[in-house]
Amino acid sequence: YTVADFMFWDNETIYFVANRESTHTWSLYRYNLTTKALKKITDDISYNQKIRRVGTDNNEKLLFTKNISR
Repeated sequence: YTVADFMFWDNETIYFVANRESTHTWSLYRYNLTTKALKKITDDISYNQKIRRVGTDNNEKLLFTKNISR
């Protein structure tokens, strides 16, 4: 599979966008480096937009683009 983007959140957490399940399905994942726990956050993520951290101090959020079919 391919990883399109990733971000180190803190000393033990990485967020990344990858197509692990299918070449056409991109998902957002959280990986804990200490416990090696992998969790899928959501599907249908835009692989050509960067994930970003927004906010300050204890009010930080992860910003990403999700594709929505209409």
